[in-house]
Amino acid sequence: MNLLYLVWQYVKARPLNTVLNVVLLGLGIAVITIMLLANVQMQRKIEDNVRGIDLVIGAKGSPMQLILSSIFHVDVPTGNVKLRDAERFAHGPFVKQSIPLALGDNYQAFRIVGTNHQYPALYEASLSTGAWWHRNMEVAIGSAVAARTGLKPGDHFPSAHGLVPEGHQHAEQPYIVTGVMAATGSILDELILTNIESI
Repeated sequence: MNLLYLVWQYVKARPLNTVLNVVLLGLGIAVITIMLLANVQMQRKIEDNVRGIDLVIGAKGSPMQLILSSIFHVDVPTGNVKLRDAERFAHGPFVKQSIPLALGDNYQAFRIVGTNHQYPALYEASLSTGAWWHRNMEVAIGSAVAARTGLKPGDHFPSAHGLVPEGHQHAEQPYIVTGVMAATGSILDELILTNIESI
């Protein structure tokens, strides 16, 4: 007897088992393929967000919390660093570039980040409309922020203290949107950028 004849006899004798086995095999292959694709996408997203960042300096605390809050903006910041200490590291002989970050406020759960123009340049960001911030209380917003909030250049909005929308509102000093960044596929799409003094 040849092998094909035996296989055909098995399929005829147990059609339901055969169909079930084929379906389960197909589902197993599909799940593995999806997991591999998701892993590749996640690695690419992480690499895009850490591009050009070799060192993160922050307040004493959890290193993981520092990375998550400073690079991926998904955790609570570890605290403040004294300006003179930060400048000492920033002007060190082995430092090519340093980018300050000030965190702590939000608008509708989108984080407001105080920084300089080197931060969006790190991600090769450009503006789809408007201009970059130049004065206190001016902001450039990410593409996802603009899409979900409806903000556009010229609009004013109050910030909320902390990282949740229900925090204390700073209505007495509203921010003004000066520009909307083009989509980068990075964390910048979810951020509101301004200068350090505004934070």
